[in-house]
Amino acid sequence: MSGEWLTIESDPVVFDEFITDLFGAKGLAVRELLFMEPEALGAYESVFGIILLFKYGTKKTAERTIEESPSDDTIYFAQQVVPDACSTLAVVNLLCNLTDRVDVGPTIKEFVEITAPLDPNSRGIAVGSRSDFRGFQNSFAPSDMVDMSLPAKKDATGDVYHYVTFIYKNGAIWELDGLQLGPQRRSDADDTNYKTALMNVLQQRVTEISESDKSGNGQGISFNILLVVDDPIEKLEKSIAEAQAQGQPVDGMQAELEQLKAEKAEGREENKRRRHGYFPMIFDLLKALAEKDLLQPVIDDVKARKEANKK
Repeated sequence: MSGEWLTIESDPVVFDEFITDLFGAKGLAVRELLFMEPEALGAYESVFGIILLFKYGTKKTAERTIEESPSDDTIYFAQQVVPDACSTLAVVNLLCNLTDRVDVGPTIKEFVEITAPLDPNSRGIAVGSRSDFRGFQNSFAPSDMVDMSLPAKKDATGDVYHYVTFIYKNGAIWELDGLQLGPQRRSDADDTNYKTALMNVLQQRVTEISESDKSGNGQGISFNILLVVDDPIEKLEKSIAEAQAQGQPVDGMQAELEQLKAEKAEGREENKRRRHGYFPMIFDLLKALAEKDLLQPVIDDVKARKEANKK
């Protein structure tokens, strides 16, 4: 398990590429949930899972409370044994439980076949040992995390964030938290009410996390919620094809499809900028200016312009 895992942004376009590019899953998309209203999930035909990011504490205060785990061998679960791998692990735990429902792609299919006989800890080791998983996650790390081989102060009490996954499977809502020993059964559910049950469990979990804040520093207030749902582009393309076959007008649907494709393309471009790594280039430029005694004049000029703008 050599190699460091870097933390990444909890952005739907990042996780969308995780699912489609790294794992090759089809028919899925990631959307951000902005409001935890009871009917919020009703807009989607299928909700395959929820990924919750929350402030877990600080490097000094973060602790794991181990809960008893019910036995259910049909729920795939891998523990987190590698620091900062929880974002990839959240996606892996989700997709590995969807193999009978959607096309999760060849990478996950093979991974499940290899790791299914293993215990959760060994599965976590298997995740941590995958250099392709680590490399893909690290490619989205913020540029300020790049090691520039300069002395830097590390905040020993910095915030720690953690990802957990919620899924509906086998008549229940399950919480898959890599820091636990196994999957946690949170609520009964069926095909008619699982979206409501998912939202109820999510709201309860967010409340519990918020109320557990004993530091007075706002721990538990920062959340980000991602939904894994049907790919709207694929669904709309199918609807257009069916309408055309019946001789029905498709102008409205076609316009909506183009808008969705444009938004996806914009997200892809945003990810390219994330992965480009501008910071090393800027660092080298500043270093070259400093070596030629040209950096201080630039700084003085910026300060002068700033003061002039105040007048």
